[in-house]
Amino acid sequence: MKAILCAWFVFLAACGDGTVIDGFDPNLIKNGTSTPITPTTPTTPIDQGNQKYIKIGSFNIAELGNPKREKDFKAIAQIINGLDLIALQEVQDEGGAEAVTHIHTELNAISGNHYAQPIVIPNAGKGFPGFEGYAFIYRDSVEINNRISKNIDFRYDQKNHDIYGRVPAFAFFKAGTFDFVVASVHLQWSNIDKRKTEMIDIKQWLIEYANRDSNQERDFIIVGDFNRYGNLSNTVIEQHQAPFDIFVDPNELGKAYRLITLEFLPTLNTRFASLDAESTTTADSKDLYDQIIISAGAFKEYNTASSRFGEDMGVIAYDMQAPWTEKDHEAIKDAVSDHRPIWARFQIDLGDDDGQN
Repeated sequence: MKAILCAWFVFLAACGDGTVIDGFDPNLIKNGTSTPITPTTPTTPIDQGNQKYIKIGSFNIAELGNPKREKDFKAIAQIINGLDLIALQEVQDEGGAEAVTHIHTELNAISGNHYAQPIVIPNAGKGFPGFEGYAFIYRDSVEINNRISKNIDFRYDQKNHDIYGRVPAFAFFKAGTFDFVVASVHLQWSNIDKRKTEMIDIKQWLIEYANRDSNQERDFIIVGDFNRYGNLSNTVIEQHQAPFDIFVDPNELGKAYRLITLEFLPTLNTRFASLDAESTTTADSKDLYDQIIISAGAFKEYNTASSRFGEDMGVIAYDMQAPWTEKDHEAIKDAVSDHRPIWARFQIDLGDDDGQN
């Protein structure tokens, strides 16, 4: 087996004016949808072998590589099998690459669609218990774009390191005629001011991508753990939610970017998921830590005016099914994670719209 590829990518953001995209109602910010759509089963089934679409997922996998967390790699593979591209957060610098290899091996043992060699991106910053990074695992139907080099098109800039506690990583991908960038993030937990600074920078990054000219890549997808939560007192909820509220901006939302993981909820600025199965955590709090946000360039491929839970996007609530229902929270975190995978579906046969073929 070839060695796992290792890379380190960071970004430089800029700002621009948004372009109005038809089909999205910014009044969702204030009024909400009439009725939240609820899942029919705790775990949303993921179709396989459908070449009209790919499903891009994100999973904070809880200290992957930490020997004190005895991961069940076979179970993890069963949970994420069917996602075409998975971005992993909390991949430990020590032991993380080997753990990703184990997941990759188990995926190919059970999947009818082969997963290509994963990419591991170490040294994002200090996590727990040690330094951590990211990984991307993807099927053969998804390919790394040949511009995967910071010397060519990653806009690598050392000065951005001080903005983030854990610097985001991103890579260029292509599936069918859809070429796109996926960025994986793991934002600050305890330092609210720091997290707000990170979110402001990400917002500017989304706006910049939405307003690039047509000969540049504009399809931009940010996934990961935004630590968007509110499981303490009302005062603390407001404090911790406030940094994310910069995204719920009627001047930009629906023009420069969309909040996929929130669009199916009654209002975009809701504090909690309506149902446990809609939250992104295995805890009881119904928090929405994990998010998928897209720039305007990817609106067409996301292909819906308002998100339908379980069809356009979903949360894999594996812990609501056996054997996990018999285990406590810490045991689930040890074997898999205290987060749930999230995913969104993108159409890949609409033709290139940004001159990047």
